[in-house]
Amino acid sequence: MQILSISGENIASLAEPFAIRFNEGPLSSAGLFAITGETGAGKSSLLDAMCLALYGDCPRLSGAGTRESVEDVDGQELKSNDPRMALRRGASSGFARVVFRAVDGEDYAAEWMARRARGRLDGRLQAVERSVMRLSDKQVLATQISIVNERIVELTGLTYDEFRRTVLLAQGDFDAFLVAKTGDRAAILEKVTGTEIYRAISRKVFERHAEARRSLDSLETRRGEHRLLSGDEREALSAQIGALRDLQILDGEELQRISAEIAVYASRDEAHTKVTKARQRVATAQTALEDCAENQAWLREWEGARGLRGEIKEREIAVKALGDAAASRDDLIIKHDQQDALVKEANVAVQTAKADHDAAEELFKKLGPDWTRATTLDGNMRTAEGELRDAEAKLADAAEQARQADAVSQDLERDKTALEAAVARESATLEAVVGHETLLANWTMLEGRLQDRIEAATSLAAWLVEKADLTDSIAIDVKTKTTAQDAIRRADTTITAARERQDQVAGEREAFRSANPSARLVRLSQAATDLRAVQGADREVGAARSVISGSERKIADARAQLAFAVAAKAIATTEVEAARQRVETLRRPVASAAAAVSAEAARLRQHLRDGEPCPVCQSLSHPVMQDSALAQLAAELRLQLETEEKAYSAAMDALRNADGTAAEAEKISAEETAIRPELDSRLAKAIEAFTEARGLLDGTALDNRLPREPGIGDVVYAQIVVTIGEWRKKLEQDRDRLDEVDRIHDDAARVIDAQGREIARLEAQIRDLDQRMAGSGSRIEKLSANIETTRTAVEQIDTRVGPILAALGHEVEAFGEGADDVLSALQGTASDLMEAQHRLADYRVQLAKLEPDIARAAAELAIAMRAEADAKAQRDARTKNLQALGEERASLLGGEPTEVHRTRHNDARKDALLVLQSAEAVARQEAVVLAGLESALAAAHQTVGTAEIRAKTAEEALSAACAAAGLSFERVIALHAASDEEVTFLREKVQQAQTEKTEADGALKVLESALIAIEERGLPDKPRDELEARKEAVNASVETRAQEIGGLIEQQSADLQAQERLKGLEAEINETRAIAETWLAINEAIGSASGDRFAQIAQAVTLGLLVERANLHLRDLKPRYQLEVAASDLALLVVDLDMAGDRRTTRSLSGGERFLVSLALALALSGMGTHGALAGTLFIDEGFGSLDSDSLDLAIDALERLQAQGRTVGVISHVQAMKDRIPVQVEVVKTGGGASEVRLKVA
Repeated sequence: MQILSISGENIASLAEPFAIRFNEGPLSSAGLFAITGETGAGKSSLLDAMCLALYGDCPRLSGAGTRESVEDVDGQELKSNDPRMALRRGASSGFARVVFRAVDGEDYAAEWMARRARGRLDGRLQAVERSVMRLSDKQVLATQISIVNERIVELTGLTYDEFRRTVLLAQGDFDAFLVAKTGDRAAILEKVTGTEIYRAISRKVFERHAEARRSLDSLETRRGEHRLLSGDEREALSAQIGALRDLQILDGEELQRISAEIAVYASRDEAHTKVTKARQRVATAQTALEDCAENQAWLREWEGARGLRGEIKEREIAVKALGDAAASRDDLIIKHDQQDALVKEANVAVQTAKADHDAAEELFKKLGPDWTRATTLDGNMRTAEGELRDAEAKLADAAEQARQADAVSQDLERDKTALEAAVARESATLEAVVGHETLLANWTMLEGRLQDRIEAATSLAAWLVEKADLTDSIAIDVKTKTTAQDAIRRADTTITAARERQDQVAGEREAFRSANPSARLVRLSQAATDLRAVQGADREVGAARSVISGSERKIADARAQLAFAVAAKAIATTEVEAARQRVETLRRPVASAAAAVSAEAARLRQHLRDGEPCPVCQSLSHPVMQDSALAQLAAELRLQLETEEKAYSAAMDALRNADGTAAEAEKISAEETAIRPELDSRLAKAIEAFTEARGLLDGTALDNRLPREPGIGDVVYAQIVVTIGEWRKKLEQDRDRLDEVDRIHDDAARVIDAQGREIARLEAQIRDLDQRMAGSGSRIEKLSANIETTRTAVEQIDTRVGPILAALGHEVEAFGEGADDVLSALQGTASDLMEAQHRLADYRVQLAKLEPDIARAAAELAIAMRAEADAKAQRDARTKNLQALGEERASLLGGEPTEVHRTRHNDARKDALLVLQSAEAVARQEAVVLAGLESALAAAHQTVGTAEIRAKTAEEALSAACAAAGLSFERVIALHAASDEEVTFLREKVQQAQTEKTEADGALKVLESALIAIEERGLPDKPRDELEARKEAVNASVETRAQEIGGLIEQQSADLQAQERLKGLEAEINETRAIAETWLAINEAIGSASGDRFAQIAQAVTLGLLVERANLHLRDLKPRYQLEVAASDLALLVVDLDMAGDRRTTRSLSGGERFLVSLALALALSGMGTHGALAGTLFIDEGFGSLDSDSLDLAIDALERLQAQGRTVGVISHVQAMKDRIPVQVEVVKTGGGASEVRLKVA
């Protein structure tokens, strides 16, 4: 991976657009280049731009744990580590762009952009925009931030942390590592090598081992909660259950016999009740039938009136026909009168239309000569209008040419005036500057000397400040050393006090440890768990016994129900046979009666007349015609048959119900008997579980407080739980006191350890202070020499430029430290003067060229004005001619166009003809309609006469038929008006009363027969009260025995459940133990709660590899030394090859030697910890000021040799010696106002 270019705008102090191209000369051929500039100019901002473009973050803004907030210009609160903080204040947008060559050999561009809303300087900061693009085909690969990050890591082969370690090398971390205490080395090494993952793995292994241990303990606890019955105990339990079940069977048979005898008494009582209710039903039905006598008489009259339906229908039709004929006649009379009026109106319209048509024809003939003259004038006017348009167009062209000529002349005059003013302005600008000729003549030399003086004065001021700071620092270090020595004495006192606190609690702590209250609490908790298991098993025994008792009750009830069903079935069988015989007896007479009252017989009876023979039997006597006795008899027989059939169906239902009841009882008895072994087994398992759980408490403190048989009761358990609580409280108090004295002892131990570490830290600090004070003294001597040399150089510059500045009105002392703005102002003045001089010469040349153009424009304007006057005169003549023709034409046809006028009058003539023809057609049509209405009216009068005769005849025929039927005319009409629903309702009501009477009589006979049959069979020998008392006693015995059996089955069930639960538990325990042992071995090797164990192993290995690579670089940087990893504590030793391989600590190195060793470590790291990607460009952000001239040459040579590996190294420094030794430089120069610009410089 190689950085090809960095570009951007408005990144921190880099306000102007910048672009650094490492793939172009001279940077492409330089193995080493420097990034230089004053402090705060923005050198590190270049690296920030590179990191932002690639990873959306930068080192200065990614400090962990920072919580400070900064208010933006729009009032928005921004975190201090927000990448948008890199946007320059006062800028509406900024960007950073990096072009790099990826590990796949392709070139890509990564871009980061921050902007404000609507492009306003005070707009709200928007979300950051990022992208990555392949340059070969300009394809944008990603714009979503998370995806851009993934693609950058994929293309570069480096994560952000790896990029910071391999591309941005900060020797400060390694220098800190070299002088760090033992406890701080691991953290520093982890930071610079990225071995955090090993700490996470160590913690995860520790957690997995603890989880496996907990799983194993849980399974072993479950195994201890169960106890199984022995074989002899199981056999004895099964025998006991069998004996009890035999007794239950005998009692069940006796219950069946008793229930059957009680059912006989119940059947007799039920039969008596049913007979009483049947007799009440017969009486109610007779009363209802008598109440229907009036309805039966009305139905007989309705049957008589129904025979006159033909006469009534004929009368209704005749009356309706007469009404329709009269209405039609009256309607035709009205229409005839209306049509006669329409015919008269049509004749008047014909006369009017004829008069209008004649007038239009006469006018059309008179207008012919006027139309001919008007046509001639219209042609002349069109010719005159064309000539006028041509004249106006010529006038417009002439006027436009005159206007353009005038505009050109005025523009030239304005240009002349402006140029003359510009000449005067630029002359005044030059004259306003005193000594401007001297300034312009000496500017090139003057600018360079003043720049050198400002830089020298700035360096001189910085060195003076540094010298003063170092002097103050030495004083502070002396004071700090005294403070550290006092702190060591206080730490010794604290350690002595802590050891005294340990001695005070030692005796009590040892006593509590021997008693071990925590272990006793664990055993007490296990006993409480076992007690809950005993109580649960005891409750399961009671539940199983209750289920068995319920099952035995179900069997007894089923047997009693079976006995009752057998008796009911015998009764129902007798009732079925009797009902079947009665139904067969009634079916034949009912069929005969139905034939007599069938629909065909009823239809024939409607045509019988007194004195006329019957068409079927030829008899002159028709008794059925006057009496409905046959219909009533048929209805009664049909109702009686239906009643008997219902009785037969009810008897069959009773027989089927008895069979169903018996089957259901047998099913329940069989089901309960079938599950009895299962219930007994459940009881047996429950008892066995209780015994096993009770055995776990043998020998414990609870053994003599808990009975050994089930059925103890919750009160005893509650008392034991209270006792356990009291014991637990006392043990918890002892445990808490032990924890307290342990805490006192451990706190004191931590104080002793912390104070010991503090003493070691303070001693190391004192050593560091001694070294630093020695280095500061040496630095002060070097600064004094530099200050004297620089002051001499400034005096030489003053001698050269002082007279020139005096001629310009400036003092040479004004161009001192920080005088970039003064020089910038003078540069601006010189630049303005040179530009003014150039502009003045240019204006004078332009003014000389303008005079001929002004004369030519004046001549062209005069010609254009004459042409415009000629065109105007011609236009006025054409206008007068057109006006004369228009006045003559306006006197003809009212000024209306000829064709329009002629067409309008011709259309009026045609319209009048059409109106006349239409009026004549309407008159003919209305006359035809009137003739048709006269014919229809004559026919309507004839139809009315015929309808009057038919109505009279129908009325007379209906009156005669009513008299013959013995009914009045009004009665017949009233009966005929009754609706079908009303007749049907009355018929059904009479029929229901007759049916209910027949069914009630039949049901009474059946129930009386059943009662007689029951009484004939006789009652049981024992009274009913005695039987019920015996049944209750036997049921109680069965229930008690069922509970006993249930308890035994619960014991069996508990034992079986325990066997089932333990079946796979052992295998699971063995499997879990193997897993726990595996994790135990791994945990002992690399696991720890803090993660230190594996992290230290990995750090030691990583440090060894790092030292090997660093020694390769040390051969070039400092051949005298090699690094070596110490035996423990991740420490480094220096092997002095010039001293026969003598080993000493890195603290013994001088400042320059320590920097070279740190540089070797940083260069070694740049090739480690990545995904196989070697960074082609390195940036070293570290000052080289601590190196002497020879060491600096060695360091620069070593960095330049990296070019052989295809790598380019950029060194960030503001040290002047670096500028002198590295020819290719990227300068970051302040331009004022907090802004800087980037320049490329080759010395």
